[in-house]
Amino acid sequence: MRDTSRFYKEGFFWIDPSQPWDIELYGKRTNNKFDLIFNTCDKIIMDNDTSEWAHGALYNCAELLRNRRRWPYYMDQEGDPKTRLWWRLSRLLYWLYLIGPVKVYGHPKRMSRDPFINFFTTCTLLDQMHHIKNITIPWWLYRPNTWRWRRRLIKDNRKDYVKRLDYLRAKQ
Repeated sequence: MRDTSRFYKEGFFWIDPSQPWDIELYGKRTNNKFDLIFNTCDKIIMDNDTSEWAHGALYNCAELLRNRRRWPYYMDQEGDPKTRLWWRLSRLLYWLYLIGPVKVYGHPKRMSRDPFINFFTTCTLLDQMHHIKNITIPWWLYRPNTWRWRRRLIKDNRKDYVKRLDYLRAKQ
């Protein structure tokens, strides 16, 4: 279980304050904004929060995922890369030891499956299943199990599953 005791609310999001190594690496307080959606949904799940604030937070996370952004525009900082090309180039220069510590934080549109999975789980907790239909996972993050799980959340086919299971058991 993660330690979320240092998290604090800012608007409709749970913020994870920057650690000293994070500030040293990036030269600024990023407040772990790259994992903003994951942390917000995770904290709602862990606290079993079903308040109005949690519903508002879920809506804001849905808007970010719909726009394929990791954090809202007001959290953009001066050192954040403007394009994916600049982000990749700075990482390459760092790996080739041509520049010092990376002062460029992740690109706001570089998505992964983690925020989507945690968001869908939070939707089931708050009984907001319509968000799962409206938010799709980008094609480059496709994995069969994740796709199947999302489809299962959208269409509850337990009755069909029980029928198939009974059929298979009867065949034995």
